[in-house]
Amino acid sequence: MLSMRVLRLFVATAFVAVGFSCFSLMGCGSETSATDSSAKDNSSTELAPKGIWTTDYKAALAKAKKEGKDVLINFTGSDWCGYCIELQDKVFQYKDFSDGATKDFVLLEVDFPNDQSRITPEIQAQNNKLQQKFSIEGFPAILLVDEQGRPYARTGYQPVGPQKYVEHLSEFTDLRKKRDAAFAAAGKLSGIEKALKLDEALKDIPPQWMFTSYADVVEEIVSLDADNQAGLRKQYADQLLISKLQTKLTEIQTLLQTTGNVDAALKKIDEIDKEFAGFAPAREVGIRFRLQLLQMEERNDEVLKLANSLLEDKAIQGDLRLPILSAKLQALVQLEKIEDALEVTGRMGQEFSKDKHLSARILIARADLLSKLKRNDEARESLKEARVLGGKQLEATINQVEKQIFSNAEEGPDLKAPAN
Repeated sequence: MLSMRVLRLFVATAFVAVGFSCFSLMGCGSETSATDSSAKDNSSTELAPKGIWTTDYKAALAKAKKEGKDVLINFTGSDWCGYCIELQDKVFQYKDFSDGATKDFVLLEVDFPNDQSRITPEIQAQNNKLQQKFSIEGFPAILLVDEQGRPYARTGYQPVGPQKYVEHLSEFTDLRKKRDAAFAAAGKLSGIEKALKLDEALKDIPPQWMFTSYADVVEEIVSLDADNQAGLRKQYADQLLISKLQTKLTEIQTLLQTTGNVDAALKKIDEIDKEFAGFAPAREVGIRFRLQLLQMEERNDEVLKLANSLLEDKAIQGDLRLPILSAKLQALVQLEKIEDALEVTGRMGQEFSKDKHLSARILIARADLLSKLKRNDEARESLKEARVLGGKQLEATINQVEKQIFSNAEEGPDLKAPAN
């Protein structure tokens, strides 16, 4: 289940664009458990015919629809991923695999090689979109999708031969048949009964696909259970909105990475505010994202104007006030309005006094500001209070800050408030 914590993390990391890659490699292994490698596989060593794999996603779906098959997608790093290479060498290159697999599947390779000359720029762009669409992180990833491009199963490397791998795939085709049977049954029903049957069809679909590839089904379930009689609307509605919101945020991140156009990104956030009006998570993420964009551009006057407006909004309470106050504090420091910044730390200290660790961090920032105003006795007292609240966890930080602010009044710690 997606959560606000996930969305906050997304926004917090959305601006690390320089080193962003087409995927975040979590490991070369499979997410599934390995089949017993001791099982005997009587596959021959005859090689598969050439040309059975395509690299064109749209063409693969068209062929699957024409032939009444599904598509097997091999997400691979063909010239660097060890398990990917082993899967190719021990399974995919043999005729026993191709003969068995092509009875049910059109074979599609989605490659992310280090040697970019292996694929065209068009295929590279396609592969990046597919990686994002299907939330692929670790390689190799073997996805099974129907002719509409809806994924229903995922596997990966298995230490078995060609025939055993085909048998392994057949286990997932049974899940597809079960899903389709439930869809067919739902088509003959209406109201709550139909909603329950559609819910049954989605039972084995992983959440990362349910609210993207099957969003239309989820929307129908929510509509059919409008009064939450079956508890399905409550179960699905907010998750569906969060998934759509995350997709919008991903689009903004891509825009920033490709164009660096902050104003265009801000307009996209305005669109999100309108589209998701009344949905609290969207407003929270929009506020955080907007502030970070303005801070990134050091548009301090705009940060102050926005922060002051938000702080006057009585509907904004609790933890959401922290990034707003933090943004205001940073803007004031950059504008060298130290007295005003000091006032903000006092306000933050009052509002978040129950959080000892955060209070200690605020006191450290306050000490630096006091030192800039030559109020050194007060600065030392602030650090003393920080030591009590922060304990051993912040002892090294406080020692470093104390050395900095009292050895050179012009230097000091980063005043950025910690993320909650």
